[in-house]
Amino acid sequence: MLHSPRVSVDMGLLDDLKKQAEARLLQVPSARDDEPQQHQHFQQVHTVLHEASTYFSELAQSLNVVKPDVQRQFYLEGSAKLSNLLQANYTPRDRRRTIAGNDYLIDASLHFICAGTEKLVFEKETRQANMMKEYLWAYSLPFENRDIRDDKGRIVRSAITVLSKVPSSVTVAGDWDSGKFELTLRNVEMLGNVKQTFDAGDISKDFFEEIGKVVLAQPNGLRNFARPADAPLPASFAPPR
Repeated sequence: MLHSPRVSVDMGLLDDLKKQAEARLLQVPSARDDEPQQHQHFQQVHTVLHEASTYFSELAQSLNVVKPDVQRQFYLEGSAKLSNLLQANYTPRDRRRTIAGNDYLIDASLHFICAGTEKLVFEKETRQANMMKEYLWAYSLPFENRDIRDDKGRIVRSAITVLSKVPSSVTVAGDWDSGKFELTLRNVEMLGNVKQTFDAGDISKDFFEEIGKVVLAQPNGLRNFARPADAPLPASFAPPR
C-alpha cells in the first residue's frame, strides 16, 4: 500500500504570516467608516454639487442652441497670443465616487472649446523647444512639432506650431469633511488654473449667475464674490495687457 509523503510545514512561519494578515485586515477601514454619512458636511456638499450639476447641464443645453458669439484670446510667450477664438461645444460633466454600490458627486463641471483658424509658429533650439512643449502640455494645448536637422542629420532646432484650440472648463468641487468648495477656472480668461474657495453658505443663485457671466465673458463680480473686506484678492481672471 502506497502512502503519500508527509509534508512538513513550519508552523512558526505560518503563525507569523497569519498574525501579519490579521494586523493588515485591522488597518482596512470598515465599509461603515467609509459611508458618506460619516462625514460632517456630506449632505451640504451633496446638495450644492447636485445644484451645480443641474445648472451646468441646463446652461450647456441652452448655450449649444443659442450659440452666443463669445470670443477669447490667450497669451503665450509674453506678447504672442492666440486671437479670435470662438467659444463652443459646451459639455457638462460630473465626477462621482462609488461607495457600497452607490454613486456620490465629487465635482461638477462645464467644459467647452475655444477655437480659431490662426496658428502660432515658434522656432527654437532643442532645449528651449522641449521646455515649450512641456508648457503646452501643461495647459492641454494641441501643437505640431517639426524637427530641424543640420547637415549631419542631427536635430538642432524644432519648429512648433500651436493650433488655435484651447480646451476650457469651470469646475465646482466639494469637500465632505470641511464643507468647503473650490471653484476652478481652467483656460477661461487666462491660461492655467485660477482657484477660489467658498463656504457652503456662499453658494447661491447669485453665485451661479456670476459663473454664467464668466462663461459668457460678461462683466462679473466673481473675483470679489463672498470675499471678506480684509481678504486678499484672488489671482486676476484677465490676462496681462
